[in-house]
Amino acid sequence: MPEDIDERSPRWAGHWSILHEMELICAIVAERKTTGAAQRLGISQPAVSRGIAKIEKRWGCLLFERAGGRLIPTAEALSIYQRSTEIFKSLRELDALRYGSEGRQLTVFAPPTIGRLFLQREVAAFAKANPEILISFEIMTLETLASAVAEQSGAVGMTDANLTHAGIQFEPFLETEAVCLMPAGHPLASREVVTVKDLDQVNYISMKRRISIRGALEQIFFSAGVRPRTVIETDAALPALEFIGEGLGVSVLNPFPLVLELPKGVVARPFKPVLTLQTRFIVPAAAALNSDALMFLDYLRGKKQRLSDCLSDHEHSRKNM
Repeated sequence: MPEDIDERSPRWAGHWSILHEMELICAIVAERKTTGAAQRLGISQPAVSRGIAKIEKRWGCLLFERAGGRLIPTAEALSIYQRSTEIFKSLRELDALRYGSEGRQLTVFAPPTIGRLFLQREVAAFAKANPEILISFEIMTLETLASAVAEQSGAVGMTDANLTHAGIQFEPFLETEAVCLMPAGHPLASREVVTVKDLDQVNYISMKRRISIRGALEQIFFSAGVRPRTVIETDAALPALEFIGEGLGVSVLNPFPLVLELPKGVVARPFKPVLTLQTRFIVPAAAALNSDALMFLDYLRGKKQRLSDCLSDHEHSRKNM
């Protein structure tokens, strides 16, 4: 600290630009890619690349190592990330003081599968860590999810469906590849990979037509000349999982969050051709999120790497069975 600065003074003599640098470093640590960091910060990917290069040059240390298209944080970057998250949390808490204690509110909406298998547990953990925030958590159908988020300021949601509503916008969270789920004793369970050809005339659990994955899969089936034998339709992945467990058939679904708590007697296999799926946050388009909602989204983003590792570990353990 310079000698002419009185440490008892409330005035901060630093440069506000360091907060932007810390924000950029935290975004890359959380996303591991410049594209993800750019989407998170609402700037361009080249701006992220230029920004981190300038920071490394100015600070005189390497913050990220490049490996396989990903940015691996060094010990210095992780240390900055840890300290920065505490600083940003304090800033959010100060921002919340403007609204008084009654303003500490968070509303979370979710469809059944994501809500029950993932968000319910995470909301509970977040509530324990932030008892001063009044949290409202509601599980609802996709038909009402978009309008619920759009109509309530400060509300957030999560979905892997392609929803259309003028009052919402999406923020990226997790990218996955569809898997084929089936009873453990099913003939296809012995396959390393289930291909679209394998599903011809196989008993199949289908999503209803309004569910976006259904349309993508129908295009794949049509192009391959394949016709699975649909035995039941449902509007959510969670009941589909239960029907699979009852031995009614197989289904191609998003592995998140199903494989995190895959029931006994149900197995998952990679599906080809690859069908990439996006799980995203839903936020209001017309109003900025309050500090508590932003803090909750940051909390969930901090879980993304663990989720990716869990999905990868599931596939690795299956191959070594």
